[in-house]
Amino acid sequence: MRGIAVKNICINNSNRIVMSEEYYTFENTSHKLVLNIYKGLKDNNVIINSSYEDDTWQFYDSYHGNIFIKFDTLKYTKELKYYCLILLHFRLLYVSTVQEQIRNVKDGIFWSHNLEIESLYEILNNVNKLDKKQSRVLYYLKDFLLFLNLSNFEDIYNRLPRYHSERNVRNVAGYYSAIVFDSILRDYMLKTPITENFVYYPLFIWWELSTIIPMRPVTITLLPIDCANEIDGKYYITINRPKTFDKLLKAKDEYAQQTFEISKKVYDLIELYKKKVEHDKTRTYLLSTREHVKHSGQSISRINNPDIFKRSQLSDLLSKFYREIVTKKYNYKLVEKSHDVPDVMTIQKMTLGDTRHYAFCSLMLQGVNPYIIAELGGHKDVKTQLHYSTHIDDFINSSINTLADSMAINICNEFDQSNVINADKLSRKNIFNFSRLGDKFYELPMVDGGRCTSENIPYTCLVDDCIFCLDHFVYDPSQSLILDKYTQKINQSLNAKIEFIKIITKNVDSVSKSPQVNEKLKSNSEEIKNLIHQKALIETYRLVKE
Repeated sequence: MRGIAVKNICINNSNRIVMSEEYYTFENTSHKLVLNIYKGLKDNNVIINSSYEDDTWQFYDSYHGNIFIKFDTLKYTKELKYYCLILLHFRLLYVSTVQEQIRNVKDGIFWSHNLEIESLYEILNNVNKLDKKQSRVLYYLKDFLLFLNLSNFEDIYNRLPRYHSERNVRNVAGYYSAIVFDSILRDYMLKTPITENFVYYPLFIWWELSTIIPMRPVTITLLPIDCANEIDGKYYITINRPKTFDKLLKAKDEYAQQTFEISKKVYDLIELYKKKVEHDKTRTYLLSTREHVKHSGQSISRINNPDIFKRSQLSDLLSKFYREIVTKKYNYKLVEKSHDVPDVMTIQKMTLGDTRHYAFCSLMLQGVNPYIIAELGGHKDVKTQLHYSTHIDDFINSSINTLADSMAINICNEFDQSNVINADKLSRKNIFNFSRLGDKFYELPMVDGGRCTSENIPYTCLVDDCIFCLDHFVYDPSQSLILDKYTQKINQSLNAKIEFIKIITKNVDSVSKSPQVNEKLKSNSEEIKNLIHQKALIETYRLVKE
């Protein structure tokens, strides 16, 4: 064990970026160094308690407010203080992150009876029985043992599981649930007066922005007051990226800013909100607890800094919308993300971070270059977006099913929407009524999967497969087995197109930003759209019963 690694980045005499690693242990960290780090944090008003010797350190930032880290273990108090300051100063972690890390290490110390060797081996013997929380404790404890760098812990360290060694795939609500939520939110905001729906405007702004630009929820809450601007007929938004690796920026509560083009619709939404809210000139952020409470008449708990609308408050607002609007007004049932959706009037409950995943999937399927996606998502490593590609299949399938439902409604417009989506409500007769053919159906020329209404077949054909012709093809439900052939063919093509996106992202360093790659990504995107429409048409035909 060499200690915990800290990466240093600098520019050498040849103006090249050079990265090196240093290893810190409790033994090689001087007391003078940690006192200097503590003093620097205190001078920058990051630490506000009186003395390094205090058992509880109080931190402050404008977003989280007061954060407390307690050093109340029977042993290893000094080591924990050193470790805490190394994490803050050299690893550049946020105070809230270090707070969680120290809390887990303390749990591990308590659990192992002050790191008693026999107790640690007993934990190792039962490692397969640990729940997620206990595994997380061991993960952080392992890093602390690395910092202690004691020879008697080396075997323990090597045998501790590498929890978090691979990034977990986030469990997000199915995209169908997102589509339903989108339709409810828009319908509600459109049909209700602003005096009634204004309380949900921060939620509407979050939805409109984060489903297009893969923004973290905290980025929405930190939008500058003057974030939206019009320049030469185009509209732009400037956002604060809280994930920065510049420790000087972090110490001063500043953020890296990025500007992206947005639609006039989003720009107008932000401007409408600003006109409704009386902003005082000292305000920094678009969303504010103080102004929101004043104009919505709603009380919000957990107010720390009234000039900021915190992530927890946005989350509470989302829960309120589900409770008061989605379930009571629109009569939908809610299930957790881990549960299956039994019927069309049940949806999974999203959390704020889900929209970031939807936005990444949407950008990938639109054929946007991986470098641009990385910039939009605030990623330093372009390949990080591969983590989000795991949701593309659900994104596509939900789009297909929703489009199929829409087609079914057009075919069978005498039923209301809730019935039409139900497969057993469609019949062969509905297709006949829609096509206005009656018994003449059987006099039409046969084609693969049905009949053709064109008098000049095949000279007027615009598609290779008749089943995808929207002008002249009429599906014959008696030939339903042919749908399986087309489904298999489309699935194979879709899988190949999705794999192409992943390959380009994996090999982004070699393909770079070449125009040829951009053109291929765009054409691949158009082919995916065509395949989605084709499969949606097939799924619509599946709804038709004999």
